[in-house]
Amino acid sequence: MRRRFIGCVLVAALSVTALACTDSSGNGESRSSLAGADVDGNGVRDDVDAKVGQLTSDPAVAAYLLAVARNHQQVVTFDTGAPDAADTAFALASETHRLISCPPAGIDRDRALALLEQVARAVTNTPSREAQVDELGALIDGRSFYAPRCDQPAPTSVTPST
Repeated sequence: MRRRFIGCVLVAALSVTALACTDSSGNGESRSSLAGADVDGNGVRDDVDAKVGQLTSDPAVAAYLLAVARNHQQVVTFDTGAPDAADTAFALASETHRLISCPPAGIDRDRALALLEQVARAVTNTPSREAQVDELGALIDGRSFYAPRCDQPAPTSVTPST
């Protein structure tokens, strides 16, 4: 049974590097195919960009959802077999936790969470991408998250293991 990562810890990505290596799930899919097409280079797959556009025309909500998508995109592309993978997974999960806990001012929390879940599903739309989320969950299993400080600015990036 797949662990539900959304709602307790999603995962936020702010930069994506498509790597041409085999993913650690053993299915032989490359990191670049996990990453998918990102023609504009904004760290979000083009199909997910389009999904965000379908979900909202509000620029503040769209910016929030794109931050969520970047974070989750980083989850599905980071190297779960790297020596520092557990620390990277925790950093990604911590950023996800912050995004879930701290939607921007003026955005209703319940609406934000509903939209956030739709974006997360769009990012993890294949079994290989879902497996990456599961592996991240296994890497952070048993670790605690502090309540995020919503009054502090978000980090500008979470650097994935390569």
